[in-house]
Formats: sequence, C-alpha cells, structure tokens
Amino acid sequence: MLAEIGGKFSLDDFGTGSSLLQYLKRLPLFQLKIDQSFIRDISIDSSDLVIDSTIIAMANKLDLTVIVEGVETDE
Repeated sequence: MLAEIGGKFSLDDFGTGSSLLQYLKRLPLFQLKIDQSFIRDISIDSSDLVIDSTIIAMANKLDLTVIVEGVETDE
C-alpha cells in the first residue's frame, strides 16, 4: 500500500547481519545501501572491490539503485 502512494523501500547495511539475499525476492525494494565495512578498505583489499562490484551488478540486474555508505575519499 505504501508503494501505491509513492513510498519506496531501501535495504540498509546490505551484506551484513540480517540483510539476507532472500529479501531481494520478498520485499518490494527500490534501493540497496552497501554497508561501509565493504568500502573502508577498498583501495587496499581487492576482495572488497569484488564484493562491491558484484553487489552493484546484481542491483543493476534487479533494477535497484545503490547507495554506498562511508564514501569519504576518491578511492
């Protein structure tokens, strides 16, 4: 009902704790918010880059927008 009046849903802290992949199927999501723990060391930890790229690619395929928490540098 909220979506009918313009409400949109975001899944916060995606990739941590209770942010399960199952929610992508069950909830009427508009957006994913990638947790800052996957961004903090992106310039020195190649696995963070792979994880972030994968989440962004998946969100694009699901027609979801993406917000990344904790972006504070150009890297």
